[in-house]
Amino acid sequence: MIGFFISAFVFFVLNKIFPVLDMDQIDPIDLYGTFTEAEAKRAGVAPLDDSPILRGVSGRRSTEHVVIHAEKDV
Repeated sequence: MIGFFISAFVFFVLNKIFPVLDMDQIDPIDLYGTFTEAEAKRAGVAPLDDSPILRGVSGRRSTEHVVIHAEKDV
């Protein structure tokens, strides 16, 4: 338990000293299918199926293969 409290204290202090900008930002589109339609509407997030990304595409698409940015070092 002491490790938890030490980590929490260090996290709190570092975030007070070096605050993360825009930490409260959320995506306007539920890219990963996290929310049900009702939850997305309540949170103000557009479901992936309603987004402009999939306009004109029929059928439900899986969010498993959504790539936002990828880099390969191969």
